[in-house]
Amino acid sequence: MDKPLADQVALVTGGSRRTGRDLAMALARAGAQVHITYHSDRDTAEQTVTELAALQAGAQAWKCDAFDDDAVEKTARQIEATAGHIDVLVNAVGSFLVKPIDEVTPDEWRTTIEGTVTATFLMCHAVLPGMRARGYGRIINIADSGADLSRPWERVTPYMVGKTGILILTKSLAQHYGPDGITVNAVSPGVLENSVTKPPVDEIPVRQFTPTSAIARAVLYFADPSAQSVTGANLKVGGGWHM
Repeated sequence: MDKPLADQVALVTGGSRRTGRDLAMALARAGAQVHITYHSDRDTAEQTVTELAALQAGAQAWKCDAFDDDAVEKTARQIEATAGHIDVLVNAVGSFLVKPIDEVTPDEWRTTIEGTVTATFLMCHAVLPGMRARGYGRIINIADSGADLSRPWERVTPYMVGKTGILILTKSLAQHYGPDGITVNAVSPGVLENSVTKPPVDEIPVRQFTPTSAIARAVLYFADPSAQSVTGANLKVGGGWHM
């Protein structure tokens, strides 16, 4: 079986459950030693690590507050000390809020923004020095299929502000770190099979919700060592949702 990520070390933030877990499993099947972060549910994280370890040795889970600068920095250093380096970073951690804009509180605004673009920035900031020193890295940020659309999002405003910020961050990092052998790309899911809220399926051009396996294939493409010429890209994977 082809193992394009053999000898690679991957970190998936928010990798203990839901979409993050499925991405971590896909990376392990591709041969990567996978490390995941989780916020508080240790039991779920340990179960995921058990399943990852059955596919590829070396999997570990790390408790990390994705919004805390020091905690993120410490986690990145611990993984580097344990695994030697980090080749692939997948930022899958995120906060989701459905609420009319006039009902969003300042705390909810801050939490949702921090749970999207700030959490992504902090982990990128923590791993990029090591990638630059080695002259190699693959970063894949998870955005949203509507993040590139300049339109009102009345019920998910802070979430979409954060996801649009991820696209800007992705392109900025791609431009800056391109000379260092580091690629930075985004995968933008549409309505997933496990999405918290869903529209009628017939509103989606392909008439089906997106399986997380489709998101995983996009992540694996960007994570592949042979994808050195692809950076600053945003790949929508949503069956035409938010074209």
